[in-house]
Amino acid sequence: MTGDRKNTATESDSQPSSDAKWWQLIFLLALSFPVIYALSLSEYLYLFYFMAAVEWILTVLSPIAGYFDRQYVAAESE
Repeated sequence: MTGDRKNTATESDSQPSSDAKWWQLIFLLALSFPVIYALSLSEYLYLFYFMAAVEWILTVLSPIAGYFDRQYVAAESE
């Protein structure tokens, strides 16, 4: 009767916790600082500004996208 079992995994089991996401973000930022610093010393200053802008956009938009994703999941589960 193993075919009668239902999937008991919840949404929280499949997604990392909020603390884990923040540590991943901090780790990513720490890794990107040497690259951005090296680019800022070079003649390719436009790459420095581009990478800084991309990093800022991802940092700002990631929580916003997560909020709307949670709203969508909540609306789908109703």
